[in-house]
Amino acid sequence: MLGKKQMAGLKNSDELKLLDPDQALPEIVPKLLEAKCDHLVLLAFADPDETKELARRFSNFGFDFVVSALSGGEPPNVPKEIEGTKSQLIECGEKAEYVIVVGLYKDGATPWRYQRVPLDSRFKEAPKMQQLLVDYQHELETLGLDGLGIKPMANMTTRKFAGSKVCGDCHTSATAVFEKTPHAHATETLMKLTPPRNFDPECLSCHVTGWEPQKFFPYTTGYLNLKDTPNLVGNGCENCHGPAAEHVAAEQGDTKVTDKVRDDLRAALRLKILPNEGNKSGPEVNGKPGEKQKDGKVVQMCMECHDLDNSPEFDFQKYWPKIAHHGKD
Repeated sequence: MLGKKQMAGLKNSDELKLLDPDQALPEIVPKLLEAKCDHLVLLAFADPDETKELARRFSNFGFDFVVSALSGGEPPNVPKEIEGTKSQLIECGEKAEYVIVVGLYKDGATPWRYQRVPLDSRFKEAPKMQQLLVDYQHELETLGLDGLGIKPMANMTTRKFAGSKVCGDCHTSATAVFEKTPHAHATETLMKLTPPRNFDPECLSCHVTGWEPQKFFPYTTGYLNLKDTPNLVGNGCENCHGPAAEHVAAEQGDTKVTDKVRDDLRAALRLKILPNEGNKSGPEVNGKPGEKQKDGKVVQMCMECHDLDNSPEFDFQKYWPKIAHHGKD
């Protein structure tokens, strides 16, 4: 079954015939019951809440297992019975990090058993899956951002990006530290992967300068490609401090501004390091440690990239000494 959002997204497709669950399930399930199937399983391409609602709405069919394909985060250790039904909710998690195994037994006191299996280094890369990844990356390169329908969007500051190289004209000591960090070589890291992933928006978002890390699109004047925006390679200064083109222009005399405007531009790029406060560790932004406002919500700045998927053990206070840099020379 498709969730409501997924149905809406495919309603204009000429390749698929879509039926609402209220129409499809009453047509299909009686045939399965007539065939005397041992178990009934409902697969829902929907989030857990909508999946549970489907299970309750059609509880009379007696589904043994109801699977939510769009559950986020790590799947639970054990499934849970959905209230108001006899169905067990199976959550798949995200990004294919786990395989959920359900064993069915005709004999014995336990009719079924559940296991959550992480797809870790115990399992070798499947050649077919590796080739699919190669083909996928080649398709991304061929389509480009325009072909993918990805358009630059203005960031909340509305300022423009300049690139880390110009920062080094004044901030030489900080730049010397930055150039020795993995941040400075983040784009190069993608190019050295097998296959290379420097055309993949999900990777570019944290490996170049001027992208939205969690939604995978470039900001206006952010990185586009190596040819057109070579000055924005790497996870640069401006990803943390903010777009700095106006600041650079003011300092170099390319634009005439008042002392107050110059001071305001400087202040907008300053970050203050604070000690750990629970999960609030790292740079201070707008008076809050390690946080910034985005889409009306407070987010942890560093963990926009160093999230559970990419840096599950990230601790700002542990890593900051390795990249510590302070202000202008």
